Amino acid sequence: MRRRQMVVLGGLVTFCLLGLAEILAQREDATRASSMALEQDVRIPAAPPEVRAATGLEAVDQALRSEDLTAAERAWRDAHDLAAMGREWRPLADIGDAALRIGDAAGQRAPYVSRAREAYLAALVRARADRSREGVTRIRHAFRVLGDHDLAQQCAIIADSLPTREVDAAPARGRSASATRDPWSDQ
Repeated sequence: MRRRQMVVLGGLVTFCLLGLAEILAQREDATRASSMALEQDVRIPAAPPEVRAATGLEAVDQALRSEDLTAAERAWRDAHDLAAMGREWRPLADIGDAALRIGDAAGQRAPYVSRAREAYLAALVRARADRSREGVTRIRHAFRVLGDHDLAQQCAIIADSLPTREVDAAPARGRSASATRDPWSDQ
C-alpha cells in the first residue's frame, strides 16, 4: 500500500473509533441515568400489603356497584393475595366480608361462604397471635353470620382468654359507658 492510502485508512479507523467511543459514552450516560432513577424508585417504600388490600376492596365494591362480577372477582383475588402477605387480621376479615358480598351479588352464596370461612380462619389465627380480643370477637360475629355456631363458640372461648383493655373507671365527659364496650359482643 502506498503511504497516502495508509494515512487515509488510518484516519478512517481513527474516525470510526472516535465515533464508537462517543456512542459508548452516550450509552453509559443513559445507563447511569436509568440506574439513578431505579435507585430513587427503590428508596420510596411501597405501601404495606394491608393498605394495598384495602384499595383492592374498594375496587371490589366499585365493581359490585357497576354489577361487574368478573371485575369484582378479580379485585377480590388481588386483595386476598395482598391481605395474605400482610400481618394484620383486619384485612383478612374484610376479605371474608367482601367474599360474602360478591356471593350475594352473584346469587350463589355457597362457593363464597367457603372463601369467607377461609379468610375468617386466617384472620382468627392472626387476631389470636396479636392477642386482639376485638379481632377474635369480630371473627366470632362473622362465624355466627355464616351459621357456624361451633366456631363462634370457640372464638368466644379464645376471646375470654385474652386480656381486656383497661378502660377508665369513669367514662370520659360526653361519652356514655356503652361507648367503651366491645361493639361485636352479645351484651
